[in-house]
Amino acid sequence: MEFTNDLKVLLTAPSGGGKTVLLSSFSKVLSINNKTGNSFYITGEDLDDLNQVYFQMVHQGHWPAPTEIGEFSQYEFQMYPDDPSTQAVPPLVNFSYYDFPGEITTKTRSEIKDEAEITCFKRYREIRKNSDVHIIALDGLKLTALIKKGIRTKEGNICRAFNEAILNRTKANMAAQLFTALNHSKKSDDGLDIADPKPLLIAITKWDIAKDFNISLEDVRTFLLSTEFGLNDEFMRIPRDVILIPVSVTGDNKTIMNVTETGITINIINKDFTPYNINILFNLVFYTATKARFDEIKEEFKNAQKEGIEQLSKKKKEWDKKMEEIQKRTGFAGWFGRLGQQIRDTYEKVTTGTTERDTFDKALAKIQENDFIEKELDKEGKIPYLSKIMQRMEDILYKNSNCYMYIKRK
Repeated sequence: MEFTNDLKVLLTAPSGGGKTVLLSSFSKVLSINNKTGNSFYITGEDLDDLNQVYFQMVHQGHWPAPTEIGEFSQYEFQMYPDDPSTQAVPPLVNFSYYDFPGEITTKTRSEIKDEAEITCFKRYREIRKNSDVHIIALDGLKLTALIKKGIRTKEGNICRAFNEAILNRTKANMAAQLFTALNHSKKSDDGLDIADPKPLLIAITKWDIAKDFNISLEDVRTFLLSTEFGLNDEFMRIPRDVILIPVSVTGDNKTIMNVTETGITINIINKDFTPYNINILFNLVFYTATKARFDEIKEEFKNAQKEGIEQLSKKKKEWDKKMEEIQKRTGFAGWFGRLGQQIRDTYEKVTTGTTERDTFDKALAKIQENDFIEKELDKEGKIPYLSKIMQRMEDILYKNSNCYMYIKRK
């Protein structure tokens, strides 16, 4: 049973938004050794490198540096449904995960001069055009600062260096990142530019820290739709789902944040990381991919059924026209033609139990039945199998519906 389908997942974020950290956590949380509670697991050679990043982060306190401008990464994975009866089948989805530096996603072509940057920029635009799912990671701590108009120390003093950078540069970068994603277009089948319909997932990183400031997901939604942020019209007019998912690589109570007037430091105090909502984020990603494959397979079957009906109807019309011509004949030629047809009908009934006319009628009736696809075309059971996988994903998403929020739906 062949289900393999390619999926391109684009991950972008303003610089320092936590893309690499999120990716390393994703590889750990969803690997085959941690598949309990998920509807799928992932494998791939690139898991080794990402797991090393995760190990260094958790056990050595070494957080990955921001992706340098001009650099970009591509990771290859395979996704399998968590179903013991299908371990030997090909992967449900082969997918590529693309990570670009934050600066490259907020610049225009005229602002880029360096050759490496130009190459990276062109690659980014190509992937953005062809990606199936776009994830934008927004730094939860910086969002908190924007929502609260700045961060203060325990004594109530303003963290000047941090706040000045956040309130000026960061809001502009976040808005530019989202504006670019929301206004992206694609070519329709007839060559016209249309709004990109693929879903946009907004992962709010460092949610464990944001919660310490009593920030809610509704607060984030309100801010992103505010006049101050300036993207309300873009959010509302696009024909696509936009979903907010708060995530944490560490989990609650694993880090401590020190705020002074000169800056902020975050230190790990508990290495027993318990990431949350990473699996929900990628259940949404893979549900999108599986549903697209499911819809594609159903469309293929429907087209085959439609073509069969058209061909049979055409042949039946040709046969009916021939019989009509025989019936219209006069004299000896007409009598002989009708007699010959009666003889053929009698012979066919004796030898096969049906006439050619009956065969056409029965075949058309059969192919038009509601369960024809499931009984006759889907011999491998692709539709019920994918339906089961999608149902499991839907169950997990439904049980965790309080873990994410739609900014808007199609």
